[in-house]
Amino acid sequence: MPKRILMLAVLGLALQMCFPVCAQTLDKIRKSGVITLGYIDGAAPFSYADGNGQPQGYSVELCNAVAEGVAAQLKRQGLKVRWVKLTIQDRIEAVRSGKVDLECSTTTWTLTRQRLVDFSLVTFVDGGSMLVRSDADIARVADFDGKRIAVISGTTTERALRGALTRGMVKAAQRGFGKSLAREWGPEGIRVNLIGPVAMTPALVVAYKANPVLESRLVKRTPLQRVGDPATDIGPAAVFFASDLARFVAGQTLIVDGGGFMGL
Repeated sequence: MPKRILMLAVLGLALQMCFPVCAQTLDKIRKSGVITLGYIDGAAPFSYADGNGQPQGYSVELCNAVAEGVAAQLKRQGLKVRWVKLTIQDRIEAVRSGKVDLECSTTTWTLTRQRLVDFSLVTFVDGGSMLVRSDADIARVADFDGKRIAVISGTTTERALRGALTRGMVKAAQRGFGKSLAREWGPEGIRVNLIGPVAMTPALVVAYKANPVLESRLVKRTPLQRVGDPATDIGPAAVFFASDLARFVAGQTLIVDGGGFMGL
């Protein structure tokens, strides 16, 4: 799973870089004498409710420090802190709508979310992974075929997992198609093998222009740190399958992608 950058979701409360909405939020806090903080219960050690129902955790402590800083900046002694329990599903909307001034849990920064709310500086860097029984015969995403996976809905982990499973199903379908044709046409002396490439194509060039960060993401997750060239990287694999060197090879799918999908 990709690493996640965890931040505090803020509606204009970056104290060093205030936009017009920041002034509005601070003015509201100054007039009311209350700063409203949101937290998610059950997200220990970042945010959770203790035995007395009081918010606790790493992110909660950071937000308490922010509240103290806001009180000092506004010269508002006795600024009250009001905590509101949120959920994974409504936390972004709570900040966007002004239900809370600051959300304090494990929200991952994404470009999509940044269109709706502001974010603080990075507070924690984490990574998603799979948790299975020690005796489970599972070593890669493809091994989860037919099994149930639990994930919290509305999170970036859910989206990343769906993407990984989808890519795995596509690769599995491709391999199955190749094997089926190889069995059908093999008796006729026709060898069928497939190539699964990741290469610089006109479609990929268009995708790069539409999403400037796509290229760096694709290269970063590829062990060879580049995207394949159709002529020099993909072509030789096709030539091999068509040559006598592969005369006894049938029903195989060769993934030529620099190692990007080796976990599937």
